[in-house]
Amino acid sequence: MDKLEQPAVVVRALSPWQRTLGRFFGKVSVVLSIGVLVLVSVLLTLIEFTIYSSVDSAGDDPRLMRLETVNDVITLIFVVELTLRFFAAPTKLRFFQEYWTDIIAVLPVFRIFRSVRILRGHLGSEVR
Repeated sequence: MDKLEQPAVVVRALSPWQRTLGRFFGKVSVVLSIGVLVLVSVLLTLIEFTIYSSVDSAGDDPRLMRLETVNDVITLIFVVELTLRFFAAPTKLRFFQEYWTDIIAVLPVFRIFRSVRILRGHLGSEVR
């Protein structure tokens, strides 16, 4: 093989449901909705930190428990979104390269990384 030649990358043709999901995630309303959920999730996380740091026994605070529940529901929506994007992705490698911060952000063990989603620029992303 010549030094300038690149090995061929085989990309499978997308199935109809993958194309449908790709179009769905490319809709402005979906992109904006996910973006709003990202902002709400980040805001709720910051509020959680504020309440937790200002209350001695934060685990018993009903406000904190409600905020955590709402944030967990939003996180579940992100998990469903990522799962659908995974199945719609033309290549899994590309999915992991593009959405690795989102994957970390939805892991409950890494609650602090949820705020990283905002840095990712999720508002402009789409399945390719």
